[in-house]
Amino acid sequence: ENLQSEIEDLYIFKRNEPIISYSILDSAYGRDKKNIVYSAIQTKVIVKIIEIFDNMEAELVRIDSSYSSMLKSIQFCDRFNKYVQKEEKTAILLITPNSCCSFYLNGPTLIDCIEEPLAVKSFSTEEVYSAISKIATNTISKNSPQTFLIISETDEVNSELLSQQLDFQGEIDCINKSINTNEQFIDISSVSTDIDSN
Repeated sequence: ENLQSEIEDLYIFKRNEPIISYSILDSAYGRDKKNIVYSAIQTKVIVKIIEIFDNMEAELVRIDSSYSSMLKSIQFCDRFNKYVQKEEKTAILLITPNSCCSFYLNGPTLIDCIEEPLAVKSFSTEEVYSAISKIATNTISKNSPQTFLIISETDEVNSELLSQQLDFQGEIDCINKSINTNEQFIDISSVSTDIDSN
């Protein structure tokens, strides 16, 4: 009920009823604290998506948030699943034009997620790297991961350049998914070829 009321207080849900999905995460901090990860979307948007699929006579399997889709992609693709399939701690820093989000995993299990607002384009290049380096350092120090993945979805931040500013002794992997440097988690063309051949 508290979660419902908190979400309904947000501006976009003042006149539009939300559909809420949530999950209780395995606690990384002991039994006294529970972390809940949740997402909410306007009911009318869900109805419209369902209507579009019905009109195409296509089966709608599920609707995911961008974060959830990203985590699933990481676990599916060969480039990253070697990390999450191990029973090791992995930290993921996702940099978007408006925020930095830190994900903490134990093997394939998400144990925490922290989003920090950050209007990347409002900073100079030096300032934005400095600000994100601090967030990245906090991400590393909080969970002591063996592996650190940095994903940038903005042209203002290059994940490789950012990784060079960090004091991290473990394995670092980087990907840039901005408009001008659109690396993919999965090679869609090879997946399509595999499907066609089967």
